[in-house]
Amino acid sequence: MRCLVVSSFFLAMLFSGCGESDTGDTGSDSGTDGDSDSDSDSDSDSDSDSEALAAPWVTLLAPLGDARLYEDQPIIFEASVVDEDDDLRDVILEWSSSIDGTLLVDSTLSDDGRASGLGFLTAGEHLLTVVATDDAGNTGSDEATVLVGPANRPPSCEFVSPADDAVTAAGEPTLFHVVVGDPDSSLETLTLSLTSDKDGALASVSADNTGVYMGAMSLSADTHMLTLTVTDPFGQTCVASLTHVVGEL
Repeated sequence: MRCLVVSSFFLAMLFSGCGESDTGDTGSDSGTDGDSDSDSDSDSDSDSDSEALAAPWVTLLAPLGDARLYEDQPIIFEASVVDEDDDLRDVILEWSSSIDGTLLVDSTLSDDGRASGLGFLTAGEHLLTVVATDDAGNTGSDEATVLVGPANRPPSCEFVSPADDAVTAAGEPTLFHVVVGDPDSSLETLTLSLTSDKDGALASVSADNTGVYMGAMSLSADTHMLTLTVTDPFGQTCVASLTHVVGEL
């Protein structure tokens, strides 16, 4: 009689391997399903957070870096806001400066998303920031750097001709030659006005970039008080006057 002898070690190894294979397959399937559910939940949370965190979009419109600003003159602060999730009337705007801190600017948003108000800045280079906050606490901001000069100084002006107490023959035009200047504003922004106490307004023109005005005008035969008034963009003025006679030489 022949007998087949199988060692207990071999049987143990055989059954042990089968068990590990089943267990491994089961674990692999379970892990895959778990990851899929986790990814789905993560994507859902991300979409929800994205919608909840939608913030207003704000653009600073004024003042900008090329503006001429002076510490004694009111400055226009202007911004626009876009917020598709909230009523613009619920959005609050706040202005601040790197030098002056929080600025007192009354700039309530209109229905079209724009807001403007007046404020002041001290002399220096400012980093301005405007922040828009909606009723959910979400914020958007914009910035601009501006340079503010010291208090605006008035323009200068003088008559070159006619000379004071000069006489022009009756019927002849009087020749005017005036020179104007301004330490703060560009000359083209100055307005010149010439008047006579007898004939009224004679001319009202803007200066050119040379600051020189020349013209010829006929005046009535009389003794005139001629006045030159120069006004800058902020309302500061220079006034020069002289007496001029039109009549017999």
